[in-house]
Order: sequence, then structure tokens, then C-alpha cells
Amino acid sequence: MNGDIMTECYEKYLYGKSEIISNKIGIRDHFDLMLFTINWEPRCVNIESYNSNLFSFDNCGIITFKSGNPVPLERENLQKIKSFLKLKIGEKYNSIKYINEESPEFDVHKFNHINKKLKNYIFEMYSSLKRPLSIGFDISGCPRRIFLNFLGYCLNHIYVKKISFFYSEGNLDSFLNKYSHSKGDWKIVEILEFGSVYNPEKENLYIISGGWEGNRYINLLNRLEPMDLGILLPIPGFTKLYTEKTKKECQPLIEQFNIPQQQIVKASAGDAIAAWKILKNPGVNKKDRNIIYLTYGPKPHILAMGIHGALNKNIIVTYRIPYKGFEKMNVESLGNFWKYDIRNDSLI
Repeated sequence: MNGDIMTECYEKYLYGKSEIISNKIGIRDHFDLMLFTINWEPRCVNIESYNSNLFSFDNCGIITFKSGNPVPLERENLQKIKSFLKLKIGEKYNSIKYINEESPEFDVHKFNHINKKLKNYIFEMYSSLKRPLSIGFDISGCPRRIFLNFLGYCLNHIYVKKISFFYSEGNLDSFLNKYSHSKGDWKIVEILEFGSVYNPEKENLYIISGGWEGNRYINLLNRLEPMDLGILLPIPGFTKLYTEKTKKECQPLIEQFNIPQQQIVKASAGDAIAAWKILKNPGVNKKDRNIIYLTYGPKPHILAMGIHGALNKNIIVTYRIPYKGFEKMNVESLGNFWKYDIRNDSLI
């Protein structure tokens, strides 16, 4: 056993398993492709601490962002991962694929460019190997919109048989009283890779992934005027303080919109598979509704929404786009390093 297996889940043709990786044992998987995401957060290179002789991959991609002048931490983290890979893959180091898009300032279109490059990379590798791929993807520093697009593409095509997502819990203690993930107001976009089908004859059920920006959720929901609303809460949080912060931010929303108790579901903030499992509950999984996911909370919960959404075409997976860019938060690792295995049994 690699670490502590927390949860397992089956739905249709997908199997999922979550576990916390022990740094004494490390990662013990081989992948056709390993993807890293590098930004200014120290936790984006935390995967180095979980290396082992059994952690291997034939190909490697690095997602980077060059919006504005890179802060020193971005350059340092990129150099750290390069040094790690040079030792890890030897002569294959020169074949690393860099997936980026330069932009002089914040530009939401760069996400589309990166998503397109990722899809092309996967398709080319599948065409070369002539079989479905196994992929590892560290999403600790990856924007939610990118890994949601990636997930939808992989689960709705025959190119990938297994994906292992890695995630380092973030230490947000210094942001407890001033957390803001993005600047300005939000607009909502559908993640088209999930192939959702909207039925105009059905009413909508909005399911929000709760987090720490309660007032902004309320402002957005007031514009949407939802008749039916549910919420997925990250409870317990990474720490007791984070649990209390979530309750403080989300309780006014629950009360203002009179969310029924059966439509309030909870899962550990770090366990994507537990969140996937709870999303199958009838209260938040009504078959007579167009279900619209508002994916704003912790990354593991957003991953869970993507998995369940890919399996149910009446679920529309959306994401927020800020009008003025993102806040750069210097997030250290909190200590727990997760692996979420998603296996497509129809391709095995």
C-alpha cells in the first residue's frame, strides 16, 4: 500500500481512488506522460518530496504562465523542477514539452491556447503509441479552468485510460481574513469539453462548490435568480480554522436562498473521491433538472464535479472568469499530499 486509502468510488465505467501519499514511500507509479504546472506558489514543486525509484514517466510536459513580469518565485520554481527532471529522466530531459502562452498582461484567452496545446499533445501521443494513455498531473499550482478542460477532454475521448491527479494541500493561514481568489466581478462560462446537453423544458438546479468568498457567491447568485439551489461544502476543511471559515462564509448564502437540508452535502476538502461520491446523493443529483455546477471551491471538489459531470450529460460544468485577473497568493504546502486515481474501465 502506498499510503492511506481514504475513499473509493464506482460510477458507470469510471473507478476512482484517493489516498494520501507518504513521503517516506513516495509515488510508485509509471506514466506515459507526467504533467507539471509551475507558478509562484511553493507547493507547486512539493511533488519533489515524494519522489521514489518507482516513480517514472516516458514523457513530460510543463505548463507555465508568462502573464506580466514573472515574479522571482516563478523563475525559482521552474528552475527547481528542471533540476529535478534532469536527474529524474536523464537524456529525455531535452524532449520536455513546454506548454505556455506569453501575454503582456492578464488575458483569459491564454487559457484557451494552453488547453488547445494540451489536447494536441495528448492526441499526438495517443496516435504515436496507438493505445490509450496513462497520465499523471500535478494540479497543486494549476488553474481550475485548465484542469477542468483537460479532465473533460480525457473522459469524453478514448485517448486516456487512467489519470492520476496529485494535489498538495495549501497553507492559507495568512489569508483567513483577507482571502480573495480573483479581482473584480465574475462572468460564467461553460466548460464545453464535458459535452453537456441542456434541455429547455427542464428547470435548473444550481450546485455551488462552497469556499471562502461567500459574499461574492451571493452577488453572483442574485444575478442568476436560482429557483433550486444546492451546495457542496468542504467540511471538514484542511484544518479546524478552515472549517469555521467555510461555515462563516457559506451560512448566510444557505439562509438567504433557503437551501433545503437534503441539498446541503459535505465532503473533506482534500478528498476529491469522497466529494464525487457525495455528489451522487439524490438531493443534488435530480434527473428531472438541468444541473449547473458552479465550481468555485477547493480544487479537489472541483475535480469531483468534473468527474461526475462527465458521466451525466444533464450536468453543465461551468467556471468563473474574473474581469480583472487573479490575485497572486504565495501558498505554502500544508503537509498532506494527495493522489486521485481515475480509471476508465471501458478502455482496459
